[in-house]
Amino acid sequence: MSCSTLSSAEAPSDLPFHFDAKTIANGQNFTLSTDLGDLDFLGEVSGLGSFQEVLSASEVKNVGGVECRVLSLEGLIKSKIAAGRDQPRPDVAVDRAAREISMCCPNCEGSTK
Repeated sequence: MSCSTLSSAEAPSDLPFHFDAKTIANGQNFTLSTDLGDLDFLGEVSGLGSFQEVLSASEVKNVGGVECRVLSLEGLIKSKIAAGRDQPRPDVAVDRAAREISMCCPNCEGSTK
C-alpha cells in the first residue's frame, strides 16, 4: 500500500508529510490517502474520548475474513452526534431507529444483539 497525502482540517493540502514516529507522536488524528482509499488514524473520537473509551464502545466483527474491532452502533451514534451540531443528522436518526428495532427484535436480520 502506498500513501500519497495526509489530509486534516488543520493542515494545508500541500504540506509535506512524512509518516514517521515523530509525526505520529506530535499528532492526534490523521487521514492518509492511499491507493486503497482513505485510512483514518484517530487518537481521539468525538463523543467517546481516547483509546480506552473507544475500545469500550467497540465490538469484534468479521470484515473480509479478518476479525477486527469496529465501533458498536451505540458508539457510532454517540460519535456522530458529538461531531454534529445541535440537531442530529438524518443518518443518526436511522441508526437510532435500527438500534431500537434490534432491541425489540433480537432475532431479526441485521440485529446488533
